[in-house]
Amino acid sequence: EGVLNGNAEKGRQIAQARDKGNCLACHVMKGGSQPGTRGPDLSHYGNAGRSDAETYTAIHDMRTRNPETLMPPFGTNEILSDPDIRDIVAFLQASK
Repeated sequence: EGVLNGNAEKGRQIAQARDKGNCLACHVMKGGSQPGTRGPDLSHYGNAGRSDAETYTAIHDMRTRNPETLMPPFGTNEILSDPDIRDIVAFLQASK
């Protein structure tokens, strides 16, 4: 449970669910199978030293950091809810 009070286990489930985050379509992640290679490897994301706020913003709408990103704007397009994103942040921050 980090600053954003997300649940890491719920975040793992959301990130790996094909009908939700589907992060595995592009990223390698802890506990995931058949990952994609378009995005960076996130399996040790928690070691990167990024803040919860920075991570939340990237998931919500990566275009704020990289206008040319291929990553969908999950929050802006309401693909994921605020609690969903908070849970994914907790999962990523716990991935070490």
